[in-house]
Amino acid sequence: MASDFGDEAGEKLFDWMLRIGQDAGEKAMTVSVKKFKEALRNARVKAKTPERTGDDWAKLNMAEFKDLPEYDAIKDILSDKLKADGVEHDFYEDNACESWLLFRVIDAQDVSRAFEELEGQADRALEKAKASPEMEKARQEHLGSPATDKQIAYLDSLVGQGKVPGDEYETARKGGLTIAAANGLLNKYANNYLKLRDDEPLEERADRAREGSKAMAAKGAVDKEISLAEVRAK
Repeated sequence: MASDFGDEAGEKLFDWMLRIGQDAGEKAMTVSVKKFKEALRNARVKAKTPERTGDDWAKLNMAEFKDLPEYDAIKDILSDKLKADGVEHDFYEDNACESWLLFRVIDAQDVSRAFEELEGQADRALEKAKASPEMEKARQEHLGSPATDKQIAYLDSLVGQGKVPGDEYETARKGGLTIAAANGLLNKYANNYLKLRDDEPLEERADRAREGSKAMAAKGAVDKEISLAEVRAK
């Protein structure tokens, strides 16, 4: 309901986030919201001294918004917010395919204020989206998906190094190795340098895996320097 999100624009903002989260994952949703807020922040500053197009009208470039997923949905969100605040406006594309928001010069401060309010609504909507049953369902479905090629390659390497028991790995594979099962093995046998949560989104696991690899490489470099220093000292 709109009352749960402040107004119709807030409700549509929540729905936009949820679609991204279900389609592309929680991190993609979070990153998109961050970029949306940055676009709002930049737009509301520019709206205070907008580019004029005639005596009474001004325009604002929508390039940052257009780069986000579902630009048409974003235009609906912005339009609902501006309508609720009584701001006469329109969206259009010029001959160079640049997208613009058109509004009256006298409404410039109202446009800026509307975008500022949307920033706050974005934070609240994101928290609701993350805690929603729809996102929890998406997480569970994701964890039951087949293990990624990177997970399998990583586990194969650890088995070859004797860090993961081959029989346990094969048992897990016979049942159809899932993302959650692969994370379980990595947690159990590789937790000295990598810690993965079963419910951690795929993109965040990949980021953490890269950080873990960097840490291992850094440790190896330090150990090598220590060894060289010991040899030099003899």
